Amino acid sequence: MKKFFESFFMLRSPRGAAMFALAHLAAVNLLVACTVWNILMEQQEGMSVMRVFFKAVFHLKLSPASTAVLLITVCVLLSLYGVILWGIGLYGLLEGTFSRKWLRGLLAGIGVLFVLPLPGLLILPGLLKNKRYLPALAALAGSAAFAVAPFNLMSPVSAVEAGLLLYCLAVSGTTDPEKFSWRFAVPLGAGAAFYLLLVGCDLKLGHDVEVEREKLARLAGRPAKREEFKARLTRGLAPDTEPLKTLLAHTEGVSRLWQVEHDPAKAQALLTEIRRKHAPYFRALEEFLRLPVGKFAQKIPENGLMTSVLKPELSTCRTAAHCLHLKMNAFPRDKKNVAVCNSGLIKLRDWLAEDPFLITPLTRISIESIRLEALGNAFAQGELARAEFAELLGPEPDWEKALFRGGADEALFFQGDIMLMLESIWKERRDFLLPLFLRIPFLRDWRLVLRRVREYAPLTTAGGPAKMKNTPRNDYFFPEMIADGDLEAVSGVSAKVRNRRRMVLLAVEVVEYRRKHGELPGSLAFLPKVPLSTLDQTPLMYAKTADGFRIFCRTDKGKIPAAADARYSLSFRLAPR
Repeated sequence: MKKFFESFFMLRSPRGAAMFALAHLAAVNLLVACTVWNILMEQQEGMSVMRVFFKAVFHLKLSPASTAVLLITVCVLLSLYGVILWGIGLYGLLEGTFSRKWLRGLLAGIGVLFVLPLPGLLILPGLLKNKRYLPALAALAGSAAFAVAPFNLMSPVSAVEAGLLLYCLAVSGTTDPEKFSWRFAVPLGAGAAFYLLLVGCDLKLGHDVEVEREKLARLAGRPAKREEFKARLTRGLAPDTEPLKTLLAHTEGVSRLWQVEHDPAKAQALLTEIRRKHAPYFRALEEFLRLPVGKFAQKIPENGLMTSVLKPELSTCRTAAHCLHLKMNAFPRDKKNVAVCNSGLIKLRDWLAEDPFLITPLTRISIESIRLEALGNAFAQGELARAEFAELLGPEPDWEKALFRGGADEALFFQGDIMLMLESIWKERRDFLLPLFLRIPFLRDWRLVLRRVREYAPLTTAGGPAKMKNTPRNDYFFPEMIADGDLEAVSGVSAKVRNRRRMVLLAVEVVEYRRKHGELPGSLAFLPKVPLSTLDQTPLMYAKTADGFRIFCRTDKGKIPAAADARYSLSFRLAPR
C-alpha cells in the first residue's frame, strides 16, 4: 500500500501529500454528507439506512444515538487526518512563493481551516509563472466552488466535492522536486471512473425498475404512470361532499360508543343510545346507502407523496359496518331489517373496491367478516329460510385478486414515495451527488420488491396461504419494504375470511339439524363430510355453548382457540324454542 501511494501520489513530495490529502477529503466529504442525511432521516422519519447497514453487514444492533455517535466520530477523525495532511502539503507548495516560514505556515493554516477559497488563490501565482494554465483555471474554479458553498447557490456537498477535486487537479500542475507525470492524475481518473460506474448502476437499476413496474402494472390492471394513478385517485365522492362529510365528522364519536352485543335487548338499548347522541350520523348513513356504489376521491397533499394521502373513508366504512351489525343483532328476527342491513354492508364493502393500496382490501375483508358473523347470528334466530340465507350471502369476492392489486399498488407507487422523500430532504440544497448514493441500494431493493410481488400473483390460490420462496434479506438495505413475510401474512388474511365463510355455512347446517330434530347435534357426524379449514386443511370443529354453539378451527400454532378469539372461533346465539 505504501509503494502504491508513493508511486501515484509521491507522498514524499509536497505535491504528492497535497493530492493524497485532497483525494482523501473528497471521499470523507461524501461520508459526512451521508452521515448528516442519516441523522436527518432518523429524526424526521424514524428510518436509518446506516443502522440497517451495520445490522446487515456487521450484525451490530445499534441504537439511533449510538449510530450517530459512531458516524460522527469516524467523520471527525478522518477529516482531521485529511486536513492536517492538506496543510502540510500546502505549506510545502508555497515555498517558492513565500520565503518566510511563519507566513507560509500562517497562510496554509488559515487556508485549510478557515478560508477554504484561499488555497487556490495562493498557488495561482506559481501556476501562472510556470504557464500551467489549465491547473490555474482549476485553482480559480476550486476557489469559486468553495466561495459559493456557504451561500447555498449550489449544494454544499456538491460544491465542496467539486472544490476538492478541482484543487487536486490544480495541485497536480505545481512545481515539485519530482518530475511531473500524468500518472499523478491516475487516482483522479480512477475516481471519475468509479463515479461513472455508480451513474451506470443507477441508470441500469432505474431502467430495471421501470420495466418491472410496467410488468406488474399490466398484471394488476393498474396504471404504471404516477400522474395517471394520481388522477384516478382524485376521481369520486369527495370527503367534503354530503353525506360523507357528516359521516366523517361523527365517526370518532360513534366508534367510541359502539361495542359487540349479541343479545337483542342489549343491542336495541345500545342502538337507541347511539342514535340519540348522533342522530345526524344515522340520517347521513341512510342517505349514503341510497347512493349507487361508486368510489371515494382521495386528496393528494401538497408534497405529492402518496404515503401522506389520508384515507378517512376506511374508518368511516368500518364504523358504519359496526352500526349495521348492531342493528341486525338488535332485530335479528325482522327479515326486512336483516335484508336492508346486509345490503348496506355489501355496499360499504363494494364502495372500497376501487380504493388503492393494501389497507383497503384489508378493510373490505374486515367489513365482510362483520357481515358474515351478523348473517350467521340472524339465521340462528330461526326466521330466515335456507334459500333466503343463501340469497343474502351472495357470491364470495375474489379476495386474493383484491389483495394482490393492493400489494401491487404498494410496490408500484407507495415505495416510490420513499425515493421522493429521500430526495426531498436535500431538495432545497439542490444536491445532485447524495441521491446517487442513496438511489443505488434503494433501487436494487425496489426491483426485488416488484419482482417478488409479481411472483406472488400465481400463488394466490384458494388452497390456503401462499408460501413464498425464502429470500436472503440481510443483503438488502430496506428489508421493511413489502417482502415475503408480508405477502404470506396478507395471504393468511384472505384465508381467514374464506375460513369464516365456511364456518358460517357449517353453522347453517347445524341450525338446520336443530330445526329438523328439535335439538342441537352432539357432533358433526351427521354431515357426509366436515368442511376443512382454509388455514391448515384440518376439519372445522363444533361445540355447544350455554346459549347456542360455536364453530372453530385450530390456531396458527395448532391449538384450540378460546371462545372469544374471533380469528378462529364464531359463537352463535340461538333463539329459545
